[in-house]
Amino acid sequence: MVMTRIPGDRGNLVKFGLGAKSWLLSQIEDDNDALAWMPPEGGRSASEIVDHVTLVVSVVATAVADEMGIRLGEQTRIDDTDDRYERVKMELDEAYNLFVALVSRLKEDDLHKTVALPPPSRVREGTVERVLRIMMGYHTVHHAGQVAMTLRRAKEDLAGE
Repeated sequence: MVMTRIPGDRGNLVKFGLGAKSWLLSQIEDDNDALAWMPPEGGRSASEIVDHVTLVVSVVATAVADEMGIRLGEQTRIDDTDDRYERVKMELDEAYNLFVALVSRLKEDDLHKTVALPPPSRVREGTVERVLRIMMGYHTVHHAGQVAMTLRRAKEDLAGE
């Protein structure tokens, strides 16, 4: 996505969200076996955690756009690929493209309007800025830590096989 500079608080919000996305991407390694590794005690693989983040970003961006009466374009369909690493990166990029498209269509005053998210969201209601900051930023960074830990464990486990 070619992005023009978004001014003001909207621009700061985009920088914050894209920084969180970059942090998550920096934790992902080009190792399909490690990305697919499942913790023996249960839980999600690293790629499933990234899939969760991708879904949340897409759903929240779409829900906020709907609440604000903004029509977002369709997400680009990612063709199935055996390369898990490339797939998770492309899907995450597409989800964040929705976020940037949403913010670029908002007016600065729209950031202070209240929106509601449907269940199962734990952030049920808040200002547009608060909801997007939490879900596009903090939520993503939280899961980046999980991805890093899961991949570290996966590499240790796979090296022992």
